[in-house]
Amino acid sequence: PVFPLYLYPAINQQTSTLQHGIQPNLDVKLVEQLAKDVGLTYSFKPEALFEHGRGNVLLPLDVLDYCYAVLHSPAYREKYKEFLKSDFPRIPYPKDLAIPGQARNDIGKKAEQFRALVKLGARLRKLHLLEAEDIDQYITTYPKPGDNTVTRKMTKASIGWERTPAPNGSVIPGPDPESRKASDEIPGRARNDKNRSGEPLGRVWINDEQYFDGVPEATWEFYIGGYQPAQKWLKDRRDRQLSFDDIRHYQRIIKALTETQKVMEEVDGVGVV
Repeated sequence: PVFPLYLYPAINQQTSTLQHGIQPNLDVKLVEQLAKDVGLTYSFKPEALFEHGRGNVLLPLDVLDYCYAVLHSPAYREKYKEFLKSDFPRIPYPKDLAIPGQARNDIGKKAEQFRALVKLGARLRKLHLLEAEDIDQYITTYPKPGDNTVTRKMTKASIGWERTPAPNGSVIPGPDPESRKASDEIPGRARNDKNRSGEPLGRVWINDEQYFDGVPEATWEFYIGGYQPAQKWLKDRRDRQLSFDDIRHYQRIIKALTETQKVMEEVDGVGVV
């Protein structure tokens, strides 16, 4: 099910929208308790539907992004994994923790933690909507010309991801490893088989000639909601020709998935459970 942040008046409503306008889809008592717990004051401002609160004010978008951060905490998911299989998630109140590298202010340390998680939740939300400011700063390339048709099945027999070959001409593993040898290096990368974090990088082949280069293995294998988005997107387009926009869209997906993993680690660094 999908639960919107705001409820809008019905189109055929007879009364004025000034009397019955947009309302937050939140339990006011619970939100007010949350605000009180972190030393803030809950407020709803129709002119600020998609803004975060400042100072000691907590707005509906703060609640959404806080929840989004909590739900992407690896520690939270691990602790409540059995419960999450059978029921809706329960969102904990912020823990009373100090935020590393962040100075305390007069709002209090719980408010600091809350604001930190809101910021991370907002980052995750924008990444998943492909609306992050840096979403077009691609970490991958698509270097080879061709017809852009997806023919690989993304299976062991018709693989998608392969580790970037070493510059010494090592054989690329695949369904026909004798057919190709690596001899090219990726410009601007000292070691072309790992990124700066030491994670293995690889090529995602869409057919026998074309590939997306620089895809982290962890991103290729990453799960969201029981799916592996980097794989599923290509599987859903098998035997289709990718357009220019499709290619750019996939590069944005890889960027978003890679950044998501980093932000999830930051969420646990702040502390949820």
